[in-house]
Amino acid sequence: MENFRHNPYWRAFYLDPAHFAFETEVSFLLQHYHQLKVETGDTGLATADFSLLLDRAYADVTLRSGQLVAFNAVYTQVREELGDPRLLVCLRCGATEQLRRIRRRRRRPERGIHLEFLEELNRSLEKQVDLVRGSIPILEIDSEHRDFAHDDGTANEVLQEITGALDVQRQTQADVQSW
Repeated sequence: MENFRHNPYWRAFYLDPAHFAFETEVSFLLQHYHQLKVETGDTGLATADFSLLLDRAYADVTLRSGQLVAFNAVYTQVREELGDPRLLVCLRCGATEQLRRIRRRRRRPERGIHLEFLEELNRSLEKQVDLVRGSIPILEIDSEHRDFAHDDGTANEVLQEITGALDVQRQTQADVQSW
């Protein structure tokens, strides 16, 4: 589970995104990298509720050109070291619903988030997913209409879908190795 509160800059980012974007984005990227590195350990396996693609999408939206160049250098190194995920679970949810959920959780620093920012972030994330489509298995889930966070039956269905996608990916990998 991502612990966003360990990022010392996230509160400052939402108060003044233009001023605090660089340190926020780089520190989230490195926090996620470290967490995946620790979680995978000797097994090479981890499950995360964040994606480096989302870090990249945020950077595209929030960083200026020179900052983005520096961020991309770190991002490239991190991706090379970690490799590609075995499965990317892409949760689809419209910006209006995202904003409603953000408002409902009542985190004071997030009060400044607006619909246009979420729409731009969703477009950027879609671009990042499209860039890896075909090279990383992707399971898309409509999280706007499937409330797996509050409905145990839906949570079990989603878990079965993820497990099934991993099984297919594992079988495909075994078939390739047997050649």
